[in-house]
Parts: sequence; structure tokens; C-alpha cells
Amino acid sequence: MRARLARWESDVVEAPVMAIGAGAETGVAIRFAGGAVERFDVACSAMGVDVRLPGVAGPDVTADGRVVTGAGQETSVPALYAVGDVVTGLNQIGVAMAQGEAAAVAAHTRLRRAEGLAAG
Repeated sequence: MRARLARWESDVVEAPVMAIGAGAETGVAIRFAGGAVERFDVACSAMGVDVRLPGVAGPDVTADGRVVTGAGQETSVPALYAVGDVVTGLNQIGVAMAQGEAAAVAAHTRLRRAEGLAAG
């Protein structure tokens, strides 16, 4: 990734974000730890992370360590759900949010069925 960014002459800032502001006239302003402020036309909060699940036993994982999920984001361990960068698919906030919603609905439905309050 760094090599591609270098070819595009893109800067990389590796510091904790302390504050974010945006405006039509100013673009996106990000204040980093240490006080530096950078301005951007567009900013993405994350484009994925390296998944590390050392010592996690149970759910099936892919060769690169991502958790395999099925319907409702349920893993191979019943009632264990996984979402976001830790699962296969796009590493984007919107995708993770949708996965989280699917997992919440699946967990809710599972609990309602266990209480005898839902069909299934």
C-alpha cells in the first residue's frame, strides 16, 4: 500500500486523530496528536486493518485470518457474530455498519425464538 501511495505522491499521516472538522469552504480539517492540523478535500477514516486473532479458538477463519460468517453474520460457533474488518469482504465503515445491523437482527431473532416469542 505504501508503494502505491508513493507512486501517487500521496502523503501518509500515522498519528492518532484528536479532532475532525469540516466545512464547505475549508474542506476536512484533522487535528492529530501533537497538535498538527492537516486539511484535505476528502478523508477516509480507515481502509481496513491487519486482522490479528491470536489464540482465538472456535470460529472458522480464512487463510489470511478473517472470520468466516454466514447468514446474519453468524460464525461457525452458534450465537457468535462477527462484523467489520475481521470478516471477509470490503473493509469499509458502511459495510461494517450494515453487517452490524444484520448481526443485531439475527441475535434478536435468536433470543426471541428461545423465549418462544418468534416463529422458527
